[in-house]
Parts: sequence; structure tokens; C-alpha cells
Amino acid sequence: MELAKFKIEFPDKKGYWVELHSASLMNESMMIHVDNWVRNNRLGKRMAFNMWKLKNEQSRNWFILRWS
Repeated sequence: MELAKFKIEFPDKKGYWVELHSASLMNESMMIHVDNWVRNNRLGKRMAFNMWKLKNEQSRNWFILRWS
């Protein structure tokens, strides 16, 4: 699968949350692909369709580098 790029937002919640947005790539199979990457790298867990709660700032930075 090609490298997908998303707009990443940071919800105002306690912890290290990220939320993905894209005009063309927002489907369940793409979110599963992102979630598999997060779980395989032990960065955090999926909390909603396009939201992840990550373990720490380093995990969030890796997420940003990969998906933005």
C-alpha cells in the first residue's frame, strides 16, 4: 500500500491523542491499515474510527512523521 498522507489534529483531551482527516482516504480499510501500524509498533490504541490515544510524546511524533 502506498504511503497515505493525512491532516492530523490533536483533540483537546488528556494524554496524547491524534485524529486523522482526509478528503479521499477516509474508509475503514485505511483506518485498519493505520491501526495495524500503531499496534505493530506498540504506540497506542485506536479509540474511534479516526482517533488514536498514543502512549507518549515520542509515539505521537512517530505517528506524525509516518502519516502527515
